[in-house]
Parts: sequence; structure tokens; C-alpha cells
Amino acid sequence: SLVSTSSESMYQAAKFPNNPDLQIEILLADPRQAKTLAYSCGEPPLPEWINLRRRVMLVAIRRKLTTHPEVASCLRDTGARLIVEVSRKVDFWGAVPMHEGLCGSNMLGRMWMSLRVLASREELALDRWARRQESLLWPSAYD
Repeated sequence: SLVSTSSESMYQAAKFPNNPDLQIEILLADPRQAKTLAYSCGEPPLPEWINLRRRVMLVAIRRKLTTHPEVASCLRDTGARLIVEVSRKVDFWGAVPMHEGLCGSNMLGRMWMSLRVLASREELALDRWARRQESLLWPSAYD
């Protein structure tokens, strides 16, 4: 089976389920290269991408928790504190610094906060869930 090197590459590859060759290239790239490949390939992402992107990101960061125990430990250590993804330009995934604070949906921060509970649960169950979700998103990678 094909395993991506990062949550960014998983996220970017999911945009192109009808192009398995591009998916593989993106999955094997480092995070910066994956994003560059996805944006520069000239192929538009799935028409329904705007509706799928949250689910795909959730799968990607849950996978990160299962493959990097230090991330799960760090997440547990945040306790009940607010997690904010500060971004210079993306106000959906993060929050953009404005005059006197932050503005944006902070969707990534919200996802991390919702996954804190899972970070303390049995890793095997989380790993099985993540693998199942990956196989649904990228069936050609599991053939």
C-alpha cells in the first residue's frame, strides 16, 4: 500500500481522484512540493472539493496522530487551551492577524481541539479508522 509522507500531501492528493499518477506523485512529495504540484498541475480539483476538504483534512490529521506519537503527546499537553492556526493569507483553515486580533474560521485549530480526546484513546482503534478512511478517499492506492 502507498503511504503519504505528510498530511499536506494526503490533503493535496485527495483533490485528484481521477488522476492516480498525479496522486502518487503528490503523495510521495514533501509538503511544500505536494502543494506546489497540486496548484501547478493545470487540472482543477474535484468540483465537490469545497464540500470534501474538511473531511479529507480530518483524515489527514488523524493519520498524523497515529503515525507520530509525539504529536499526540503534544496535543494532549495542550489541555483545554485554545489552538489557533495563525495564517498570513488563509482565513478558512486558520486565522489571519488583523488590526487588533485574528479573523478567520480557524478550521484547522478547531479540528485539532476536537481530536484532543482521541489523542488519549487506544492508538490501534484510531489507526484502523484512519486506514479505512484513506482507502475510501484513495482506492487506487490500495489496489
